[in-house]
Amino acid sequence: MSAERALLELRGIELSFGGVRALSSVDLTVREGDIHAIIGPNGAGKSSLLNVISGLYRPLAGTIAFAGKDYTHVPVSALAHLGIARTFQNLALFAGMSVRDNIVMGRAAFARSNFAENVLGLPRSRSDERESARRAEEIMDFLGLHAKGDRKVATLPYGLQKRVELGRALIAGPRLLLLDEPMAGMTAGEKLEMCRFIVEAKAEFHTTVVLIEHDIGVVMDLSDRVAVLDYGRKIADGPPDLIRADQKVIDAYIGVDHDERLVEAAV
Repeated sequence: MSAERALLELRGIELSFGGVRALSSVDLTVREGDIHAIIGPNGAGKSSLLNVISGLYRPLAGTIAFAGKDYTHVPVSALAHLGIARTFQNLALFAGMSVRDNIVMGRAAFARSNFAENVLGLPRSRSDERESARRAEEIMDFLGLHAKGDRKVATLPYGLQKRVELGRALIAGPRLLLLDEPMAGMTAGEKLEMCRFIVEAKAEFHTTVVLIEHDIGVVMDLSDRVAVLDYGRKIADGPPDLIRADQKVIDAYIGVDHDERLVEAAV
């Protein structure tokens, strides 16, 4: 059962690019423990909203609160310490590095040692390395990547690379995990595996998830709640069953208006 306490709250979010409105008065409440999907047609503002949440974009207006505290103007570099991690729509891995080293990079923000300590191999640096290595082993075991740990990530199939990116986000131990199309380009089998990892990560690591995904079947099966954007506005937000039956969502997302559907049904 999902907790009723809000972990993330957005109020009145406005965002524009060169006079073009990307987001208009968007409110969003994500309850702790939920998988909350964001869907909508191409250009609806989904990635823009995720970029606002992750601090890559600064809203023109509105507020963002995480665990009851305002972080509207917190720099991106501080988000990991708040407990927020994300993956990207396009893979952002280091192709020439191993799977293990790519995952370890997700802990970079938590290093206590400085450059000099790292160069000299001083105790605090060695302690950081041991902790990162230990966490990486745990994450690779969780994602079924342990046998691939020493492989260069560029040599892996695409589906496994997406799994590595998920691992790099999970190693930070986030309370809030932002996933930007984690199943894009995957086969049906790979999607099923990724869905399983997301559900198990929620349970094992007590992680709340905000998810952008185009596969409506996946969204409806995976999510506790679904928010729908259209032309930068939120037009619906609720449990999957309600969203599936919402005529505004059908018109916006499927692209067939209500009258046309009635005509088709009559024929």
